[in-house]
Amino acid sequence: MVAGTKFKIEILEKKTDQAVCLVLRQIPYFTYEPTILEYGRETLKPFATTLMATSESGEAIGCAVIEIVNAITMEIVVMGVRPQNRRQGVGTALINGAEDVARSKDKKFLLLKTVGPSQRDREADTALEFFYKNDFCLLTEMDFVWQDYYCGIMIKQL
Repeated sequence: MVAGTKFKIEILEKKTDQAVCLVLRQIPYFTYEPTILEYGRETLKPFATTLMATSESGEAIGCAVIEIVNAITMEIVVMGVRPQNRRQGVGTALINGAEDVARSKDKKFLLLKTVGPSQRDREADTALEFFYKNDFCLLTEMDFVWQDYYCGIMIKQL
């Protein structure tokens, strides 16, 4: 368990896409099944690491999938926490876990993509605030990465 909490963060040793897909399906922002399945497939890549947050009862409540981008950078490819488990430190613990993995691989930066501020979306704005709180900086925003969405590229120096 994470000190002072009722959940734990662990690295999934066995490559599986099912656990990540199960968590993402419980998050209202992930509504397009082909995208959920695509994120699930990311967990099966040999250079991907999956972090899973589980409750005291062993129920999956959040996840993060991180991948090596290059010699100095890892990316959080997807991350999510079930709505009923937010504001309990789960997301921050997942980011801390991702940072630990990146540092253990001698990476200098942690990168992520999220819906950008120009989208003017309440859920996306909440995510941006969360990432800012966890010391990520908005590097740039693009309107051609995802169809119909602005993509904010965020980075954190480790």
